[in-house]
Parts: sequence; C-alpha cells; structure tokens
Amino acid sequence: MGEPLLVFLGDVILAGCNSSSDCSIIQAEALGLREAIKAALSCSLPQIVIEGDNLSVINAVLKIWKPPWVINSVLQDVWCELGNFNSVSFTHCFREANRAADFMAHQGQAAQNLCYKFPPFSVDFSLVIRKDVLGWPPD
Repeated sequence: MGEPLLVFLGDVILAGCNSSSDCSIIQAEALGLREAIKAALSCSLPQIVIEGDNLSVINAVLKIWKPPWVINSVLQDVWCELGNFNSVSFTHCFREANRAADFMAHQGQAAQNLCYKFPPFSVDFSLVIRKDVLGWPPD
C-alpha cells in the first residue's frame, strides 16, 4: 500500500504500511493516501501538505486528470475527508526524494494488516528520515 507518513513541524509523527499484494500500484497509492488523511484527522491536524510520488494519484485528486475507475471510490472518500481540514495542498515529489516512504513500503511487504509506527523509530528508519530532510542524494 502507499505509505502514510505524517510529519508535523518537520518531524515524522506517524508512519504506516500495509501489504499491497492484492492490488495495483495506483490502487495501493490511493489507499495509502486515504489512510494518511484518516491518520491526520485522528491526530487533529488542522492543515496538511500532501507530498506523493505517484503523479497519477496526485493529478487525479486535484482533478487535473480523470481518475482511473479502479480508484474512483477511494478518491470519493479522499475528497470527502479533505473537507475536514482548514488547509490542504498537494505536491508531487520524486521517489528518490521520498526514501522514508520507500523504506516503509518494504516494511509493508511483511505486514499482515495495516501497521502504524510511532516515534521513537528504529535507527535505520531515523537515518532515512534525516537523509530525506537534508536532501541527501540517493545511495
């Protein structure tokens, strides 16, 4: 599944993962987006900035592109939940600049169900987060 990462004032406050073996990449990314939005709501965050590396999902949410039918119902949920925030913005970022999400995607391959992780994170994950924040080039 797309990997929800919640960041507040520059610090990751929640990371999630799930197995995505039963769906396509675009479905996994859309489901991850929906879970990230639900998690942000549960944390009572008034505004969110969503950065995603799947341009198809980002542009479908922004209604720049027509949503593929396989994610239309998920996007209906997303659009409904976005109304609960004071401010929402979306940006596309490249996978190489989103190593924390890639790290969690690998964790999701072993997950049986949706799994959330909270700080303090493992040393390995903390290092990946810091490299993303500092803009280090890929290894």
